[in-house]
Amino acid sequence: MNTRPSVSDPLWDAEQDRAPFRWRPARLGRQAESKERGASLFEVPSGAATLPLRPHRANEEMVVVLVGRPTLRTTDGERELAEGEVVSFPTGRRGSHRLENRTDGPVRILVVSTMIGPDAVEQP
Repeated sequence: MNTRPSVSDPLWDAEQDRAPFRWRPARLGRQAESKERGASLFEVPSGAATLPLRPHRANEEMVVVLVGRPTLRTTDGERELAEGEVVSFPTGRRGSHRLENRTDGPVRILVVSTMIGPDAVEQP
């Protein structure tokens, strides 16, 4: 087992920068050699978002807010998440989500998911 993965001192992967979608990921599940569960740490700079509003067809996701107060957007509306808050997104349109950083500092979130492939996403 690989003991390197850490949320406090992550081994970052290549930064993503397609404004407004900018983040720095650490694929912790892959680094830990997990096969059926994914876990990724995302650091989202001020003024950026993770990805467009979208649902997953095959994979359920759960987000844990580690640092900051990201804004969660779903098909039901928007709300600010608190540090330490945990939210879950089921498969299908009901689980559509997007996270944005509207604060002055970086936001760190841990995204945990099933790893069912192939997965498909769509923009509602």
